[in-house]
Amino acid sequence: MTVLTRRFVLAGAAAVAAPRLPDFFDGQTIHVNGAEMVLSDIIAPSPATLAGGAEPGAEFARAALQDFLAKSRPLSFNEPPRDRWGRMSGPARFMRADGEQTSAQAALLAAGAARVSPQTDDDVTLDGYFAAEDAARAAGKGIWAIPEYSVRDAREQRRVFGFQIFRGAVRSTDEHRGRVFFNFGEDFRVDLTATVTKGAFRRWRRRDLLASYVGKTVELRGVVDWINGPSIELRHERQMRLV
Repeated sequence: MTVLTRRFVLAGAAAVAAPRLPDFFDGQTIHVNGAEMVLSDIIAPSPATLAGGAEPGAEFARAALQDFLAKSRPLSFNEPPRDRWGRMSGPARFMRADGEQTSAQAALLAAGAARVSPQTDDDVTLDGYFAAEDAARAAGKGIWAIPEYSVRDAREQRRVFGFQIFRGAVRSTDEHRGRVFFNFGEDFRVDLTATVTKGAFRRWRRRDLLASYVGKTVELRGVVDWINGPSIELRHERQMRLV
């Protein structure tokens, strides 16, 4: 099996202003304490994709963030380290007008303005994010009413791109050249495959035997690349969750 290097592209990474008279641009970037902050663990529809144009729901996501910031105030927090572009990332804690404390991420997920894209290792926080997404999806809120964001059958072979969510049973697993593979069809050359480096897989907290995944139904999410059919690189173990 030949494995090529994947490129992980986070859509929706552009500048959004703070609650004071903001000039909003996307649905997952804000300014806090004068610094740009990318909201971690979520992905909002991008207003400007690499292929040009906006993704469906981009304007809704931008408006949802604008509305949330207009009605909430940021809470103090220990500032996380900044990346080489001077950006912060992490949970952005706010207090609503009614006194409820929440994160911008949880609010956007609950509004159906974003999907969970696991990046950090805080399981409690991620549990809350998934619960908010699940509730919004069940209610058909926001982007969940748009066909492009429907959860896809892992058996389908229709060409799709970008960040997608699939649901299906793992048909087989394999290890090859330092990588672990989860196959969702009979022929890995055309069917959906999820892959992770062997070293990363050994650090997964679940530590289940690879063979134990066979036959289990999972929900798989991530950026789709086309390498012998649709392929998703697992950079975080919770990109694949048992359902």
